[in-house]
Amino acid sequence: MSHATAAAFSSTASGASPLRVKGSGVESVNTEYEWTDAATIPPGFEKVCLQNGWGVQSTWNMLNNGQPWLRATNEAYIYLNKADGQWWIDKPDGNGVFVAPKTPGDDKNPPHTGWTALSPSYNPVPLVDVVSGADLRVK
Repeated sequence: MSHATAAAFSSTASGASPLRVKGSGVESVNTEYEWTDAATIPPGFEKVCLQNGWGVQSTWNMLNNGQPWLRATNEAYIYLNKADGQWWIDKPDGNGVFVAPKTPGDDKNPPHTGWTALSPSYNPVPLVDVVSGADLRVK
């Protein structure tokens, strides 16, 4: 990771900078994400909990631990799972597709690289980048 990318990731600790997932084999997660307050539960997460008979709020509290998470307009999402110490990228339906260990000393930002596909059919694995102000103006 370049110093500029590392600096940009460091600046996202406040949740200000959106992120972009790109290059993965799962088209629904290749998009931009905005930081979202932990009080909002991802719809796909809720769906998976209900399908499995798990308490939605209690499971979210246990896994997310009150941390901001990243939400795409199509409801794909990224969050740090406190139970396993990994960042998860989940499809809009709530099913996980990629995981990556958190960067030592930084539990506020998902890593740029180091993602693992949860199924071979999800490859290639993505890159996660900060969306710069210039990228936002181009839209």
